[in-house]
Parts: sequence; C-alpha cells; structure tokens
Amino acid sequence: MCFTSPPTSPDCIVFGLSTFSDDYVDTGTIERGKTDWNLEEYYKNETRFRPSTRTPVFHKGSFYCIDLAGKVGIFYPNNSENKWTVLTRLTKRRCERVIRQNFLVAVDGELLAVLNHDNRKVMVERLDRTNGQWKPVQDLGKILYVSHGACFAEDAKIKNVVVYFPKFRDNIGVFYSTNTGKYHSVVGDFSSKTSYELDEITEFGTWIMPNLDIALEEQLGDCKLKISVTHFGGYRFGLFSLCAP
Repeated sequence: MCFTSPPTSPDCIVFGLSTFSDDYVDTGTIERGKTDWNLEEYYKNETRFRPSTRTPVFHKGSFYCIDLAGKVGIFYPNNSENKWTVLTRLTKRRCERVIRQNFLVAVDGELLAVLNHDNRKVMVERLDRTNGQWKPVQDLGKILYVSHGACFAEDAKIKNVVVYFPKFRDNIGVFYSTNTGKYHSVVGDFSSKTSYELDEITEFGTWIMPNLDIALEEQLGDCKLKISVTHFGGYRFGLFSLCAP
C-alpha cells in the first residue's frame, strides 16, 4: 500500500495491489474523503507478475511495484487506456531464484532498486526512463535505508553506495557497502561477505527518522497498535505491530 502524500493532505490517494492467481493483478485506489475503492483487474498471464510484500513507490505521478522475481510493474492512475504495464526484469533470469529481497527507492527524482542476492551480494540499479531498462549504480553518494514498510535516502560524503537493511548484530546496526562488497557493523570491526549470522526484522519493522524515543500502545477497536523506537548503534529503528486480541 502506498500514499501519494501525507494522509492529512486533501489530495491524498492510497494505492494497493494484490493477486489471487497467476493470471490477474488487482489494483485499487481511493481518494481522501471517499468511502469506496476504485478496483481494477488486469490480465497478466504473459508477464507472470507476482507482487512482493514491499511497499509500492509513488514516483513522477505513477505507482511502481516490484515483484518476487525482480520485475517492476507500473500503475498510471491518469492513463485511461493503459493503466498497467510491466518493465523488463531487474536482473538476468539465472539470478531469479537467489533474489532474497528487493526494494524500490525514489532518490532525487530517480528510481533505484536494491537487490539482495541470497544474503550475499547486494546490487543497486537505476531505472533509465528513456528505454525502461535498469543500469547498475556504483557511485551514488547516498546512504539508502530499506525495509518492508519504507525506504528512503540520505546524502553522504561517500562515492560508493551504503545500504542499511533491517539487520543487526548484537543490537548494533549493520550496513552493506558496495565498495567492499561486505556487511559492516556501525560500532566495532565486524565485517562479513554474508548476512547469515545477522538478526533481521522483516514484516513489522520500518526505518523512520524520529526526533525522540517513542513507546506507544493504543487500542484501536478490536486491535492493539504498538509502536516503539529503539536505538541501534546510533541509529533508530521503528517497530510497528497491529495485533488482534
């Protein structure tokens, strides 16, 4: 699910997609103040687009979604004739089976993809909008924070690409450097070519940029919302959970 702007904005639109078979992709949009979703179904037998659980990205007026095999689907909300299309896959077909995680990040008007191959090599690619192809990125000068719920970037005085996944070692943050091809701890001298021994928070965690520590528990109808922000090696990681009684 993806928001075009903060939920308090009068022009906010929410977008989501799902698939219940190998033949169709279902999309839905709803505008702020409306009570009914605008649902549409698209035949996808040729592309076999299988949506991942990553949050879509709203980029240059369209919604970008990544699937389990690294293909990217685009939903054009203002195109009445052809609202859904699928780009070429991000990596070669032989790599499909070892893509463990993939994320989309909008950075300075460009769309980047972060691919984690079998807990080992991490690749960053940039979308070339002129031909719909993806090109490897080596020098970016950015720190990328990627997680199930949100992805964003920060400026950094570096030439390579640094990626923070929701991975930790003894409660210390860990990042991946494309310069060394290794995972490194924020504190200490840990480094490794793989992330097998790292702790990972997947489904209910997201990177955020809070101004203070948060510990919140609130009852929402029959469900309980828990929000906590914890320090990990100088950085903060937000954990969100919505639990039924």
